[in-house]
Amino acid sequence: MSQALREIWHADAPDRRAAWYPAAFAADGRVAFVTRSGVRRFLVAIDAQSQAVLWTYPWAVEPMLLHEGRLFAWVSDREAHLIDPATGETQRVFACPRPAYAVAVGPWLVGHAVDREYGGAFIFAVDWTSGRRAWTERLPGDVGFAERLCASLNTVCYGQRDGAIVARDLVTGIERWRRTFPERAAAESQRLFHTSIVGTPAVHGNAVVLQVGGTAPARLTALGLDDGATRWSATSESGFLVGDRYYSFEAPDCTVRDAASGATVDVVSPIRLLTPPVYGAALVGASPHYLLFSANDGTLLVVRRETGALIGHHQPASASNIHPPVVAPDGRLYYQNGLTLYALECV
Repeated sequence: MSQALREIWHADAPDRRAAWYPAAFAADGRVAFVTRSGVRRFLVAIDAQSQAVLWTYPWAVEPMLLHEGRLFAWVSDREAHLIDPATGETQRVFACPRPAYAVAVGPWLVGHAVDREYGGAFIFAVDWTSGRRAWTERLPGDVGFAERLCASLNTVCYGQRDGAIVARDLVTGIERWRRTFPERAAAESQRLFHTSIVGTPAVHGNAVVLQVGGTAPARLTALGLDDGATRWSATSESGFLVGDRYYSFEAPDCTVRDAASGATVDVVSPIRLLTPPVYGAALVGASPHYLLFSANDGTLLVVRRETGALIGHHQPASASNIHPPVVAPDGRLYYQNGLTLYALECV
């Protein structure tokens, strides 16, 4: 049966001075968004059916993440709050650097941040159950950090702007392995070369998928988490790892790959309906479909999991201040466009 995206409801921001920001979470019949009124930011949770306000939290500094039924929110550069998403009550306050990007695995909160007092970037791990900082690894000043990190199987991986991908023990921070790529030496400017973790999550089984850039053509490489050995490699401009499929975009087509082997499953052309680059991808509930999102014009696409075939799309009325959608476990999609918050579902 043909699938499409249908608007369930939309809600305007609290007042004309306010603006919606990316959703913190969508689960258990509620959706929470950061909003701003004047210079003040706060977190508001609303009922997913009636849009009634359930609770508000007086402080909110991005990023936020939901992990094991708890919401992590940073209220300053040095302090994190653990919030009960059902009630909005504070469960714990602990010292933690405000990360530019963070992931949570079990009791560990891992992120990368910038030292605003002394300069430079660093990677850190905090035990959120006790608030104890497990380890910190400062990056050399001339290296810097390249976008995302990921953590799985007691290993945290991240890319550096010098072209290296580094894997460390999640608990101790000890380096396990390091890989560099020959494209760095061939790049016209080494500053243009980078290795970045693609997608969220970017781990499938015992492999981490990297986007290797700075040269033409760019390529994807899957490395073993245990040893850093190459599992597979393919030419691709960009892509996203979701479930057991990897969508690699080679305009004007999209190649659907098996995440374990890199083998091509199908080649489709949903990218022609978008304005590249595609911003993100996510599973749409428990159904056999994916959601692809374009940051440039806000188009939302529903694509069949096994073939990549397009089965539904949604075009917003405008493309003002659009952020990636959040997908709830029941398959509903929530995203903001300017002063309006939208709820969509597959029908």
